[in-house]
Amino acid sequence: MVKKGIRFDLMSEEDAERFLRERNFFFKVKAFEKVFDKFESPDHERFGEYVNLDFTYLVELSRLDKALRFCVMETALDIEHFMKVQMNRAMMDDEDCDAHDIVKQYVAHDANRKLSRIADKGEEHLSRLLESVIKCLDEFDSLDVSSSAESRLDAIRLLDKMKDSIEDALGGLDLHHIEKSISRLSTSQYSRRLAGKYGSLGKMAYWNFFELATFGDIIGLYKYYYFELGGGKDLRARRVKQLLFPVRALRNAAAHNSCLLNTMRDRLTKPIGIIAKLLVSEYCMDSELVGLTKRVPLIHDFSATLMCYDVLVSSEHSRSVCARRLRALSERLSRNRSFFTKQAEVDKGLEMLVALCNAFVARFEGQ
Repeated sequence: MVKKGIRFDLMSEEDAERFLRERNFFFKVKAFEKVFDKFESPDHERFGEYVNLDFTYLVELSRLDKALRFCVMETALDIEHFMKVQMNRAMMDDEDCDAHDIVKQYVAHDANRKLSRIADKGEEHLSRLLESVIKCLDEFDSLDVSSSAESRLDAIRLLDKMKDSIEDALGGLDLHHIEKSISRLSTSQYSRRLAGKYGSLGKMAYWNFFELATFGDIIGLYKYYYFELGGGKDLRARRVKQLLFPVRALRNAAAHNSCLLNTMRDRLTKPIGIIAKLLVSEYCMDSELVGLTKRVPLIHDFSATLMCYDVLVSSEHSRSVCARRLRALSERLSRNRSFFTKQAEVDKGLEMLVALCNAFVARFEGQ
């Protein structure tokens, strides 16, 4: 690290080593290097080294990242719960909604939607898919699986190769993803009884689906019910429709313990423009600062998450708890902001995250 220009002014090398052995690990902390500048001129004596990076800055970002991930997870869990509450109430009151049939309809809709996307790739793409499968089948036919244990292993390897070829040609789209993800729960200590009793189509009512489906599939059912069947008449559903994908993306990143703050220099390709507009018009945030929602994925997705929460979570108690959570995060993000004043993207990003927390604290407390 010293060779890369990382200083140990605020934390000794001995304390840094202890931190990496007992509190974290090198690769996780090193991930935050990417948001710091380097000397880029080949003529500079420190070419390739970091401009202003103390090891303590990396430690601080790793700690802030943990606090942010925890906040994202708790906020997303509330969003998921109240999406289910909203759907449950609507489906109970809907005389045309059959509790079991709605699940079968959605699963079929999801499979047909993916099938159409695959078909839209064109004849040439499908021809390559068939060629790869036929090639694997020809190789499989040439094997004598009864001759030896090794030949049987070769057959298994070939089947795996065929599966990979098909998945690659299908672009990662699995027509039976929903059923497979639920069937895997049969091996879980916590879900196997529920999955075994209600996890198959025909037995699974929508309330069973709520307990067994992934967050992504809950979102899928939500959109199917309110837009494919309901024609987009529900106001709350219309307000969150575009926001749910970034919520899911951020929630999944946090759930997998992925670093979030090391994306401060990444750039969006297709931001949702309504996010910036609403933050200014409805939440009275600074328009210049809000511009970060159009550039930085983390700012964009965290904004979408808080806006979804505001629309979907009606419980005063839950909103009050979320406000306390956001206030604590705001205070933690602000504590050592001075570390990053010479790193514009990080400094501005933290400023926006703090502003978001404060704006939604005011909103959730009814100020």
